[in-house]
Amino acid sequence: MFQRTDTEICIHGFDKPKKYIAAQGPLERTIPDIWRMIVAENIQAVAMVTNTVEEGKRKCFQYWPDDALNPCQYRGFKISLIQQEDYADFVIRKLQCSKEDSKKCHTVYQCHYTAWPDKDVPDTALSLLQFWRKVRSYANSGSSPLLVHCR
Repeated sequence: MFQRTDTEICIHGFDKPKKYIAAQGPLERTIPDIWRMIVAENIQAVAMVTNTVEEGKRKCFQYWPDDALNPCQYRGFKISLIQQEDYADFVIRKLQCSKEDSKKCHTVYQCHYTAWPDKDVPDTALSLLQFWRKVRSYANSGSSPLLVHCR
């Protein structure tokens, strides 16, 4: 049930093809590529299950802005933070991506699980289940695949 392309693995669900895209978190030089994929695949939700730094080591480069006042620019893409909701073990960010040569904006919800310990599993499943419910609420709103990435 895997379909491999150059940049991701597509996983088909029983109810629809290409339900998930599994990817690694971006390197600094591949941040524009993850945004290109998000726009090209019309991704509405991203489940991020890693922290950017764990045990002093860079695991994933931050591909979103820290605040709403300072959008990021990545090789032709402008990324804006529209809204952020902080929970005990995860963060939900509403992000907007626009290409420099287009007036169209693409909105995506990034669901970032922040309590996954490096080289271990969470102590309880409760926060993970709460996180998954949030992810599904954003991912089920359309026919696009859910992008899931770790480090």
